[in-house]
Amino acid sequence: EPPYAITAWYAVDDSDRENGCMQVIPNTHHGIQEHGKSAQKGNLLSINQEVLVTPEQRQTAVDLPLRAGQMSLHDGTLIHGSLPNRSDRRRCGLTLRYVPTWVKQTVDNSHGKRWNGILVRGVDTEQNFGQLAAPFPLPSAA
Repeated sequence: EPPYAITAWYAVDDSDRENGCMQVIPNTHHGIQEHGKSAQKGNLLSINQEVLVTPEQRQTAVDLPLRAGQMSLHDGTLIHGSLPNRSDRRRCGLTLRYVPTWVKQTVDNSHGKRWNGILVRGVDTEQNFGQLAAPFPLPSAA
């Protein structure tokens, strides 16, 4: 709390409409939507959730095709997702979420555990997340 996060999605592979690129529904980033458990077979999401989308919202969905090596940024509360991969090509990406240290966790992850984080800048005076060691030394502030 509050629901504040920026999500970076890095395309490892090309991502297009045929292989299920990310889609967003504009102007839905004004608070957390009610989530339900996804019943989709083959859902590989770590938290296996979905948001009900109205037919009117679905018509406004915007594709975010990316080439391998490109990235997109979006507000964590923006309704986003992807359609199934209907191609014979892999669609792989890496998701990173940037969350200020003053945000408080109110929900555990799908494994019933608290989320951990890696401090990427500054000093964490809040201690709202478990700390993982950075995989490399952080640059010192100049």
